[in-house]
Amino acid sequence: MSGADWGSADASDASPNGLDSGGSMPSGGDGDAVGFTGGLEGPAVGPNAAGALEGPGRDLVLVAEDSPMAGHGLRGRVELRVPASIATSLRSYQVDGVRFLFRQWAQGLGGVLADDMGLGKTVQTIAFLAALLGKTGEPAADAALRPVGAIRRWPILVVGQLSVLVNWQREFERWGTFRVCQFHGTRSAKRAALASIVDGNSEVLITSFDTLRLSADLHDIKWHCVFFDEAQRLKNKKIGLYTACATLGTLLRYGLTGTPMQNDHKELYNLLNLIVPGKLGDWRMFKEHYVESLQQAQRSTSNDREVAQGKKRLENFRALIGLYMLRRTKEGTIREQLPVKTDYIVYCQLTDIQKRAYRRLLQSPDMQLFVNGSALCDCGSRKARLRCCYTSVTEEEGGIVWPHQHCCPCAWAFDKVMRPNGCGLHARDGCPNCPICILFACISILRKASNHLKLLQVDLPKQIDDPQRYELAEIDTRYREQVAELAFGEDAEELGGLTLDHNFSRSSDTAACGKVVVLLRLLAVWASEGNNKVLVFSYSRRMLDLVGSMLTRDGYHYQRLDGSTKSADRQRLCDEFNNLPSSFIFLISTLAGGLGLNLTGANKVVVLDPNWNPCADLQAQDRAYRIGQQREVSVYRLIASGTLEELIYMRQLYKQQQSNVAVEGVDESRYFQGVQGHPGQQGELWGIVNLFKDNLERFETHEVIGERRPEEDFRIETVDFSHLEPAGMRRRDDIDEEDGDDAGLNAMARDLGLPDVRGNLSIKAEEVGGGRSQGAAVDAEGPRVGRRGGRHQGALREMEQLHAAGVQTAHAHGSVLGASASEAAIAKRARAAAAEDLDLLMYMPPATLDPDALSTAAVGAVDGARYGIPLLPQPAAPAPHVLNFLESLADWKGGMDVTALARKLIVMDDEALIAERMAYVNDKAGGQAQAQQAAR
Repeated sequence: MSGADWGSADASDASPNGLDSGGSMPSGGDGDAVGFTGGLEGPAVGPNAAGALEGPGRDLVLVAEDSPMAGHGLRGRVELRVPASIATSLRSYQVDGVRFLFRQWAQGLGGVLADDMGLGKTVQTIAFLAALLGKTGEPAADAALRPVGAIRRWPILVVGQLSVLVNWQREFERWGTFRVCQFHGTRSAKRAALASIVDGNSEVLITSFDTLRLSADLHDIKWHCVFFDEAQRLKNKKIGLYTACATLGTLLRYGLTGTPMQNDHKELYNLLNLIVPGKLGDWRMFKEHYVESLQQAQRSTSNDREVAQGKKRLENFRALIGLYMLRRTKEGTIREQLPVKTDYIVYCQLTDIQKRAYRRLLQSPDMQLFVNGSALCDCGSRKARLRCCYTSVTEEEGGIVWPHQHCCPCAWAFDKVMRPNGCGLHARDGCPNCPICILFACISILRKASNHLKLLQVDLPKQIDDPQRYELAEIDTRYREQVAELAFGEDAEELGGLTLDHNFSRSSDTAACGKVVVLLRLLAVWASEGNNKVLVFSYSRRMLDLVGSMLTRDGYHYQRLDGSTKSADRQRLCDEFNNLPSSFIFLISTLAGGLGLNLTGANKVVVLDPNWNPCADLQAQDRAYRIGQQREVSVYRLIASGTLEELIYMRQLYKQQQSNVAVEGVDESRYFQGVQGHPGQQGELWGIVNLFKDNLERFETHEVIGERRPEEDFRIETVDFSHLEPAGMRRRDDIDEEDGDDAGLNAMARDLGLPDVRGNLSIKAEEVGGGRSQGAAVDAEGPRVGRRGGRHQGALREMEQLHAAGVQTAHAHGSVLGASASEAAIAKRARAAAAEDLDLLMYMPPATLDPDALSTAAVGAVDGARYGIPLLPQPAAPAPHVLNFLESLADWKGGMDVTALARKLIVMDDEALIAERMAYVNDKAGGQAQAQQAAR
């Protein structure tokens, strides 16, 4: 078959991931063989089928014609078999995943399997490797190493997080007889593993990312293929890990990740560029053509032209990445097989002491450098203060952070020649980054104040014998005392001083943290019900210490896992939590516990502090919400209202929307004016100034969402609980006058599935999206969540306690994220309105032309990927063919200058021909423009 038969990236004829509308790989054969004749053939299976095959004991046969993997440098037929011992256990979408891996391999390409966490990427990979290694399902036969086909298809390298290496070993043992070794641990163990691979005694080697980065030996081996588990780690090409992975001795690289795009489009580009080098072309052109159009189309103030151009390029973008990435979600695959998950964003009020401390910090000289940084400097230079005269603040001027990082009094000054390991806190001559050099320190201080004031208290260092280290520790202690003194002010005594008290009865004081009050009340409700298990996540180990002290004081039994927990103990702690009835709470560090843990025993999840990376919080939730979970899962993300944390959440929402648009093609609501990475379009989200806003008396998130959401996507209601009257629930006449209209959580009431009621308790209306995913929205039929019996009393008790804790507002995350019918209608209208825009004609040819003919014809004359143009892998077309289409375009709209488009589409050796034809096209277009003007 020709190169064009390996699937299609045509956005008009095929879905971006090579899937049909039902979410399965295209099927067309009568048997179990998978043939590549324009698509991937196989058995027709229903979307909910438990197994891949119709009968017991049947292998899944994968066939490709004209494959470069046939061996001996020739193209030919390749046939692989997934043994029935594995194939009959695969779900239908997992069969599609195996087919995708085979399709990529048969073309001699890598690929990214980007299934949601918990959909079984590991078993799909092992099923493909079983076929690749010729496994039969018979232990005796599979134990022997033997050539498969005409080429040797091992050794195979699997790279992952350290915490999942044991799981990979266990899964290989579970699904068959594989010769697997681990490259990790002692030097002798690694030597033995390496020798086993080199000598041909092992087929698969498993190692961690860090071990790979530090080991040159692994780069001396010619690997048949490499699999990167949690491949989202390969998002930054400037770090050593990326280089180490990119220089491995194979081009058959495969990434496994549930979050292919976490923070921005460049992360997705970097990942795919490592897996399939060069296929997406140059980043600069990729960004200019795709990324900027997608971002501009998502602005709340974008016009019809920008929306139309963004939607058109989105189709081409997804068609392009669909050639190398397969993406499935839980919502689209196993929604009916999982219980309901509700993800609540709970806005917690700061305590009075917290508010005063937060404002003192914002008003400090160090942070005022940023608060007023964008204003014009008063020296008359017309530059921003931040870039002119206000770049530092000395100790005499009240500075704390800047002097600490520039004027260290120790005797161990850094010198790159004399003292390369010396203290780096001394002033540099002409520090080029001031005051940006103290930005992250200031942000860290604000995050601590938003979370828990005791995070600012000084934890005195232990005894240190080394004089240099002791002196530096003393300097750091004095600095932290200064920060705490500034923040606490006259409240220092009430907070217990500047030094952290390890007495649990004092360190668990709720006056220093509004979130603690909310957490305590939720735990009280869940403990009284007797059948709940709770995961509590925080990015800060100190925060986990404080919460642990509070739990000890109140008599709760809990377990803990953070970065200091040994790998050997992690699985034991998870098993104990899942299986022991007495295990009620599990405290987990967000980063340490975000991957590789199965905690389906939990049905309640609390995230104490938001992460800049939205996927970190989502991965924490997926510890409980995954295959094997039998109960409904409730997630509560606690956000300190009006602080930096609220901005972090809004940035999370922005990043998730951008990811949903780019990777899944979702029509997301357009909330924000700001555009990530564009200094001139920072809006309400980006830039330094937005980090240091005082919004303690505002509720910016709902101001933005409520103002900019189309009315069709939400409705405002009031909810009453009068006829339920659970124990302790306050009636309207019992509510204090000062509670006013903020006396409840209307949005959460609807999300929790409370019945339609009338009467007494009036609750503040919140906007909730219609028709959203996650089962947390309100549609035309009313609430869809929690209609399973037995939830109402527990839900009411949770709401009552949240209200009593001072929470005034909450909403379901799914209600503000996901497909919007209104946005889809806006996009359709915008494309129609922009049809006459000359700048868009190059992307929207007239009906008389084949819509994709222009770009398709150019593929042979251009390195299309280099220019970021979404071109199909078609045979080479002569450059004049391209120009003929351009001429037709000029004929259709007189006066249109197609030179810029032509130079993007065409690279030719014959510069004279280019000049001649371009002159002809422009003369013709110009003549038609003059004729039209004369006619008018």
